[in-house]
Amino acid sequence: MNKPEKSMVPSLVERVRAFSANKLSGVQIIQALNGVHPIEIRAALLLAGEDDLLKSVFDNIAADLPRVHEIIREDNPVLSFWSFTAQSAAHLAKMAKGFKSVALLGTPTLYSVLRNQRACEVHLFERDDYLLREETAPSFHRCEVSTGIPKSFNNGFDLVIGDPPWYFDEYCAWLTTAERIVRPGGAVMFVLFPPGIRDTAPIEREHILGLAKKLFKDVRLSDVPVEYETPSFEQVQMIRSGVLPINWRRAALLVAHTKRDENDTQFSNRTISTEIWAERRVGSGRLFVNVAGLPASGEFLQEVQTGSRFLLSPSRRDPARSRANVVTSRGHGLRCSDPAELLRLIERLRDADDISSVSHSLMGTSQALFKSLAFDLWPRFICL
Repeated sequence: MNKPEKSMVPSLVERVRAFSANKLSGVQIIQALNGVHPIEIRAALLLAGEDDLLKSVFDNIAADLPRVHEIIREDNPVLSFWSFTAQSAAHLAKMAKGFKSVALLGTPTLYSVLRNQRACEVHLFERDDYLLREETAPSFHRCEVSTGIPKSFNNGFDLVIGDPPWYFDEYCAWLTTAERIVRPGGAVMFVLFPPGIRDTAPIEREHILGLAKKLFKDVRLSDVPVEYETPSFEQVQMIRSGVLPINWRRAALLVAHTKRDENDTQFSNRTISTEIWAERRVGSGRLFVNVAGLPASGEFLQEVQTGSRFLLSPSRRDPARSRANVVTSRGHGLRCSDPAELLRLIERLRDADDISSVSHSLMGTSQALFKSLAFDLWPRFICL
């Protein structure tokens, strides 16, 4: 992602040209391309030498460097977290009206809206506790959605709303979980990623719709798209690529009803393998270290994106992202040969003044990367 294949460039450029001829704005053109990343669109136009098209799409959303960017919320790149916009959360809450019990899978912003409305019993199942704590929100359950929801919730909800990571296996696992916890006669609403996010997305969507029709009935796609805020880690990546972090991402909404009757207790089962990431706070930012993978060889810390400590893409399918065992809420991607030692070093940081002294045990490139990483994460603002 974000580096378009040369064979795909002519087709993408022609689509941009057609939308531009219809007098669409730059943001409207990006949204009309159904999930193609703005960085990828910009790279394709540059590669094709289409300066006029580049200007028409990106002139009003260009990000000049250097710049200082404020991070409002530190989002989780490990879980591929994208938050609904306030308008989309309000629309989904309106669609949930009339249901007495609602289960939310990975949708903390919608949980806050429904909880404040107090119109139904609502439970949130989510791995990340950055926005909520179980102690203060008893109906928030921190767990792995595909495997960790207790059986006591089987057949427990009139409506299940899910926003899975946009990867085929995880999506299918979450969908089968929804079938297990929704009541007979209940309904399911699941966000469905757009066809332009990767080459395999159209066929993946077909298979997902096929699975949904096996699990449920009356399967359809809603006419109203779901819109997302751009997360903190992607904001940094977009700015570094010369694009303002606009809210460009939209998706469809799959709506269905249960097939099972009251006496049917047989559930589908689909599980996925998961990585184990340890999270640490570094000043204002969030650092994630994969502690289960095989250690890297070579330098203690090294870049996975040539010439940069930042990733170009938030996608887990990106080759650089797949090599990283250290990622952050601000778009970093690094490879560490000793994750346990990195965590020990991070735990010695009590304030920003400790960064230089703690890094003294490292040498050369590793020391420079550690210091840059920590200084990038510590304040609310990041210099780009």
